[in-house]
Amino acid sequence: MSKSMYNLIVTVLVLVIVIGGGVLLYRNLSYDVKIEVPLETLGANEELAPDFSVQDSSDGVWSLSDFRGEKPVVLNFWSSTCPPCMAEMPLFQAYWEKYGDQVEFMIVNLTDGYNDTFESAMKVVTENEFQFPVYFDTASEGAIAYSIRSIPMTFFIDVRGVIVSEHLGMLNEQTLEAGIQSILPD
Repeated sequence: MSKSMYNLIVTVLVLVIVIGGGVLLYRNLSYDVKIEVPLETLGANEELAPDFSVQDSSDGVWSLSDFRGEKPVVLNFWSSTCPPCMAEMPLFQAYWEKYGDQVEFMIVNLTDGYNDTFESAMKVVTENEFQFPVYFDTASEGAIAYSIRSIPMTFFIDVRGVIVSEHLGMLNEQTLEAGIQSILPD
């Protein structure tokens, strides 16, 4: 095989990989799934959001169910190695300041000890002076319970503990506002 033919084949393969990767990235950047749930009572087809336990920065253990009946929950899964996750963190800070007395923000770091560690996540939180609560999914309970395959992933859970909507990908201000409005009691 001539060198020019070899170069052509390599170039075509690289283009296929780059274009294919770009298409996959574009398709997985963001989508909304809206599941409308009336706030009155649990209906026959409604299920409680899957429960799981995480640690806080003081080694306290929390479960999603700890907030049921108290406040609606914005549940976000993120990693300090994820650029879209990092880009939406200032938005969570702003909305925590705006709605933190009405909504529980459960911002869950996927702390696997390899790709993301407690130290790397806390460095992000400290350097950016984020004040919202950060939790650490060190046993992957949340990731498994919610079948997290891509991040960031955000769930909007009403005060009864029912998932009202979810969003895969980086949130924008309008989507976060709409999600919060969908779980606030009237």
